[in-house]
Amino acid sequence: MEKKYWEIIIENSNKKQTLPYILGSKRILFPNSDIDTVESLLNEIISSENNEIYSMYFCPDIREYVIFHNKYKDYLIKGLEIRNPKTGNLKLVFGMNMEILGKTFENVKLKLTEKYKLNIAEKKFSYEKGDWKLFTEKDINTILSLKNQ
Repeated sequence: MEKKYWEIIIENSNKKQTLPYILGSKRILFPNSDIDTVESLLNEIISSENNEIYSMYFCPDIREYVIFHNKYKDYLIKGLEIRNPKTGNLKLVFGMNMEILGKTFENVKLKLTEKYKLNIAEKKFSYEKGDWKLFTEKDINTILSLKNQ
């Protein structure tokens, strides 16, 4: 089964990624596609039937929310656990400093959608040194290299 764009980025990257970066990468990986919303991305992650678990938290180093693939299921971060509505499998954990966005999946989705709406509309998917920017050539090459892993 072909991986979805967000699986390619989250699972193949050795870095934690922001939601705008993941959303913007879809157009790089699949040029004729539309950019998803934060809400649709998060819904797709929790509805996926792969056996993977992902975590999100507020990264104090870059001062942004990041998501990553939990490769070690015995070492999950603690926080709000979101399960696949159909299978009941754990899919996403909202960890450190995510509680300020809300205590439910719906509230967190709403706050993250609001937070990133302008960046996504302006196609500023790359976060560097405290600023949102357009993808650079380096970003594009990195995204394309993840597809080939």
